[in-house]
Amino acid sequence: MLAILILSPGALAPPSSALSRRAVLAAAPLSLLAQPHAAVAGGLEAKQKALETARAREAKEAAYEAGLDADPLTRTLQVYRSQLADAEPLLENKKWDDVRKITQKLLTIMTLRGYTGESVKARADAWMEAGETKKANEIFERRQDLVVKTSTLELAIFAAQTNDKKKMVTPDELKLQLKGVVTSLDAVIAKMGCQKKEDGTERRWRSGACEILPLAPDLRDLMY
Repeated sequence: MLAILILSPGALAPPSSALSRRAVLAAAPLSLLAQPHAAVAGGLEAKQKALETARAREAKEAAYEAGLDADPLTRTLQVYRSQLADAEPLLENKKWDDVRKITQKLLTIMTLRGYTGESVKARADAWMEAGETKKANEIFERRQDLVVKTSTLELAIFAAQTNDKKKMVTPDELKLQLKGVVTSLDAVIAKMGCQKKEDGTERRWRSGACEILPLAPDLRDLMY
């Protein structure tokens, strides 16, 4: 009985199979405890940097586009024109895919409406529906010339990529083809004006897009 009384209270407690949470935290090195906080801080810093980069890019694009046409189709063509005009260094450095990204977008907007809501073909069709057959045919002709020249440039670039010596052209010829595409694109852009009102101002939607009103059905029947 005396032996039991001499034992300390801790001796009567059952042994713990696991350390308490407080004991684990107390024993953990400070560097380990700091890791989650460092990861969070690093993630926030990366997100902030990405956000700042995106804002800078948007600001640059907005500043550039401030001088472009308000019509989405015309503005897009002007952007592609600027990119192609600056593409010679890409050809010199054999950045073939970078050039083809631009030409493929250009070819797409010739026929497909995409995010602009209109294509060059659709614009020509709209002028035809409005009774402006001469203007419509001019756009169709210039569009076709641009498609042919752009496709020729793409084939030459592909030949350079694949080292197809039978179809390859010289670097100078490649640059001339690029300039030909830019010149042809200028000709298309020149025909992208909007329909005029009676007061001489352009007919545009509030967004800036061109509004081309079709002829009345009875007049359209006479036109065809």
